[in-house]
Amino acid sequence: KTVYFLSLIHELKRVGYKLGLTVRAKDEAPDKNMRTSVIYNRLSSELFDEHRLPEQTHVSERQCPLIFKLISSKNPGTVSKEDKSIYLVFYDTAGEAFKSADDIDRMAKHLMESSGIILLVDPFSIKQLRNRMDAAGIPLPESSSISVFDALANLMEAVGADKKFMNKYMAVTFSKFDVVEEGLEACGEEPIVDLTRNSTFLKSGIYTPADTDAIHGKMKIIAEDLCDMGQLVHNVGTKFNGEKGNYRLFAISSLGYRPKDNTVSEIDPYRVMDPLVWILYKMGGFH
Repeated sequence: KTVYFLSLIHELKRVGYKLGLTVRAKDEAPDKNMRTSVIYNRLSSELFDEHRLPEQTHVSERQCPLIFKLISSKNPGTVSKEDKSIYLVFYDTAGEAFKSADDIDRMAKHLMESSGIILLVDPFSIKQLRNRMDAAGIPLPESSSISVFDALANLMEAVGADKKFMNKYMAVTFSKFDVVEEGLEACGEEPIVDLTRNSTFLKSGIYTPADTDAIHGKMKIIAEDLCDMGQLVHNVGTKFNGEKGNYRLFAISSLGYRPKDNTVSEIDPYRVMDPLVWILYKMGGFH
């Protein structure tokens, strides 16, 4: 999660202007060391300058959210009354925190105030996919499998809040997809997502829903046929008004390749902006 949010903000700063987007840190925390700009600059320097992956988040760390203001403007660099803005709020919480009912309850309250949610799925935690990778000679590092979505869905039903989520947007995002494609190719299977074809809006400056829909269709095949996650996809579609297109499946790579020995070199992200851009589009966030 940490690497994804760092890569996302980095790309927004680097190429967000192509969609008229500007991102700025919001330093709301009274403790200077917990301010968004301080934490982001430290972690970003570790990843992009020192070429080191950030350490795994521990349960007791980073309970203070990281907040960024994202501005959509017809003329980036100028201020206008027509500008639109939203806040990106990152709770970089350890996955283990979702084992606690109290922690899930606290997270659900934050999500209730959101307009859109990016649910990051670690493919290394999917047993069926791990077996395929192992058969292809690509052993994956251990990753615990925690059904965050099911836990949140059960809690929302218990407190009667599940109906309110029907109008929110859910981007189910499979990370590290370069490794998945590498494994599928080693198994003799045709690539499902073309990693040589990055987000079309990076060249055109125009977001096209058809591009997202094509990825969504391909990812449904992977989720249902290769990952045995058909029930999860069905549940997401039911909870998030699938008939109105309020959810989509995405494939991303925050680094662009598989790092070795916890070090990285040249970072070449793949489609990391797609989930957010789709949510912005659904919210009417573009001019």
